[in-house]
Amino acid sequence: MIMKGGKRDHLYYIDVLRIVSVTAVILAHAHLEYVYYMYWSVLIFTAISGAMMLGRDNLDIGRLYTHNICRIVTAFAFWSAVYSLLQNLLFPLLDGNTVNIKLIITSFVEGQYHLWYCYMITGLFILAPCFKAVIDRDKNLGLYYCLVAFVFSIFIPSFQNIDILKWTATPTGSIGLGGLRFSFYFVLGYYLVTYDLSPAFRKIIYIAGAVFLIPYIAFPNTAFFNIFEAVVVIALFVAARYLIDPKNSRVKKVIAALADAVFAVYLIHDIFNIIYVRIFGREHSAVYDLGKFFFTLILSFAVSLLIRKCKRISAYIS
Repeated sequence: MIMKGGKRDHLYYIDVLRIVSVTAVILAHAHLEYVYYMYWSVLIFTAISGAMMLGRDNLDIGRLYTHNICRIVTAFAFWSAVYSLLQNLLFPLLDGNTVNIKLIITSFVEGQYHLWYCYMITGLFILAPCFKAVIDRDKNLGLYYCLVAFVFSIFIPSFQNIDILKWTATPTGSIGLGGLRFSFYFVLGYYLVTYDLSPAFRKIIYIAGAVFLIPYIAFPNTAFFNIFEAVVVIALFVAARYLIDPKNSRVKKVIAALADAVFAVYLIHDIFNIIYVRIFGREHSAVYDLGKFFFTLILSFAVSLLIRKCKRISAYIS
């Protein structure tokens, strides 16, 4: 939702992007070999977060910390504790194994593998007032930042991965500033939501997205993978903005409800992956992975929707 004259417009295409992205995350985690093909979903989340945060009329730092950042910190703490106690206390006790207290503590601090996103997005939220001040002063400065971040976190590192150019990393170190990568998508999200694109420019983006999608899927280990990925992410975002416009009120209600549960789904979905493996064992086949995907998808949304109904609790853990 973007602030316009004090009112927040509900953007249903953003809701759809959230739902599709978290579904892609669950598919990726059904077996980690799929992560390469679904990583765009995390970048979509980052762009959406930037759009919603930087699109506000006013970004109050006090509310930023007491509401947005506090929610992420408390949600991380709660679910990280659940994951740690489940895998390092409950399961060992059930299996008759020794409980490692140090492992419980370290796994809680590190978080389950997918909870790294909480650390990353918290850092971007802390920087959000700076990005907001730059954009408010001059929107072209924000675009300049996106250009610099893209060149130094995606473009240059991609070329340094080419065998013939790998020597450049020896005398100079990595010229690219990889830490800017997520901030690129965070700031870019604002422009993807607020800037109107001409039909001709949209067609160019759609064609580029379709063209780059082929090597993105076919060559996940290529040096230019992150460049392909950036084009695909932008094309998906633009396509959603201009092509998704639900009219039916019931459909809108369902979309909004599912989208509201997406953060909770992201946080808890790996619990159901763990339970699935506990029940059916650990293997890798199309049938096994598909079963794991649907098992996790359905239960994650069902439980998350129930959690979101408990407003006092959900405000801190989802």
